[in-house]
Amino acid sequence: MVIPPIGESQLKSTVRILLVSQMYPGPADPDFGIFVADLARELERRGHELEYAVVDGRGGSRAKYVRLGADAVFPTLRAAVEACESRPAIANPVPASTRQAVR
Repeated sequence: MVIPPIGESQLKSTVRILLVSQMYPGPADPDFGIFVADLARELERRGHELEYAVVDGRGGSRAKYVRLGADAVFPTLRAAVEACESRPAIANPVPASTRQAVR
C-alpha cells in the first residue's frame, strides 16, 4: 500500500515549536550549528512559530548550559509551545505525551 504525501492543506497551519540547541550561529560564530539554523528557517518557511533556547557561540563558561536549560524549561511550564525539537544532543524537556509530530 502506498501512502500519499500529506498536502499542505491537511497539516495544522501553525505549530508553536521550542527549538533547543547547544549549537546555533551567533554574531561571533556564524558557522556554529548552521544546520540547526537551516532547520529553523525551513520550519518558519512552512508557517510554524519558533521560540529559541540556544547557545550561539563557542567557548565561555559552562554556565551557558544552565541558562540553556532554564530557557528550555520555562516555555514548556507556561505552555507556550506545542512541540519541541532538540538539536543536537540535549535531553528533550517536553514530556513525550505532550509532543506532536512536526512535518
